[in-house]
Amino acid sequence: MGAGRRDMETFFKWLRDKNVTNIIKVIVEDRKGSTAHSDQAIETALKEFDVEILDWRKVDIDPRTIWEASRKERSNLRELHLCKDCIYSFILSYNVTSS
Repeated sequence: MGAGRRDMETFFKWLRDKNVTNIIKVIVEDRKGSTAHSDQAIETALKEFDVEILDWRKVDIDPRTIWEASRKERSNLRELHLCKDCIYSFILSYNVTSS
């Protein structure tokens, strides 16, 4: 969960420093040829925001990352977009953890 890019943390920290708390839509293309963001970086970047629509296109994103990033007293996450490969990884993760 630790290896990977962390550059989005800086951007989201900048938003926090500007007192932004709600984000309507987040789209990050994280699957085209470069190193993807680590799950920990995604969680750290998003954890203090109330995101309504999340479209973080990472093939092997851990479902727990999305859970942890959106666990707030009043989370308004209403849409989650996953790439085809992401859905497969979610199904595998669910089957492993629920067995």
